[in-house]
Amino acid sequence: MFNSERLIFVNTIPGHTMLIRRSFCMELNNWSECIYYDWWLAVFASLNNSIVRVEFALSWHRIHEKSAIRTMREKYIRKEVIKPTYQPYLCGIRNLAQLRKKKAWTIFYSSIVQAKYANDLVRKIASLLLCSDYISLLRLCILCSKNSHLIYPNLSKSNNRIRGFFYPFIFSYNNCSFNL
Repeated sequence: MFNSERLIFVNTIPGHTMLIRRSFCMELNNWSECIYYDWWLAVFASLNNSIVRVEFALSWHRIHEKSAIRTMREKYIRKEVIKPTYQPYLCGIRNLAQLRKKKAWTIFYSSIVQAKYANDLVRKIASLLLCSDYISLLRLCILCSKNSHLIYPNLSKSNNRIRGFFYPFIFSYNNCSFNL
């Protein structure tokens, strides 16, 4: 799914699948090299309603041992948990607190808050992701629960609200996107 509400949490559009207009790139005045380029481009294209999906394959992606993503994941993702159960919920709280201290986190979400095309919901989520107090964290969880159909578009209605509430923790669990 390519909505902005989902993309501010996780990149669902790999860079090798993008075709980008030069005029769009010229408008990006707040570019940061501390964020994966494809995620940055996808978020700001989404905020600008500039994403078009082509329904047939134009490229094939092969993950190999030396790929950048695989190397990054092996370096930062915990290997002790084979099938996560409660860990994303409990450890995610700690991980979210650690992510909020990273410069890349602040740059990324501040840029989203300041983006001229961002809708109110995206701005609220991004600004709450920048806050470090528990009241803001609770507001973020409630906001994600209310809008879980946008964050988790393919889940059944019964699971959507609960997973939406905990999504900030699920998202931050094993998140290595801000470790560049």
